[in-house]
Amino acid sequence: MCSAMDICNGGERKVRRSLFGEVDHEQLKKDYEAAMSSTLEEAKRTWNFDFVNETPLKGDYVWERVEDPYQETTGENGDSPPSLVTVQELNCSKRKQSLITDYYQVKRRCSPLPSPSQCSP
Repeated sequence: MCSAMDICNGGERKVRRSLFGEVDHEQLKKDYEAAMSSTLEEAKRTWNFDFVNETPLKGDYVWERVEDPYQETTGENGDSPPSLVTVQELNCSKRKQSLITDYYQVKRRCSPLPSPSQCSP
């Protein structure tokens, strides 16, 4: 058995605190499933949509299927969609990254104290 000194010196045994006792994983899973089920039922009533089966229900809202804008589609002739045009294809020259100072005029700082050259002896 290790003593408190062994634990502090990096012994094999680690100290672990259980503030609320042992976790009952089965009860935790049941509570999670009950909360998820009640949330889905409330959403189903609110939005008249079955989120589990992904089907619309009759109610206040009318659901329409829309095309996925991110899904690749084929063109009119069955060909693939056009690819992105590269800079080389457009014969564009490289443009230098602009600096923040390009957008405002640089002002000279005025000191509240006169410089020694401005002082009269």
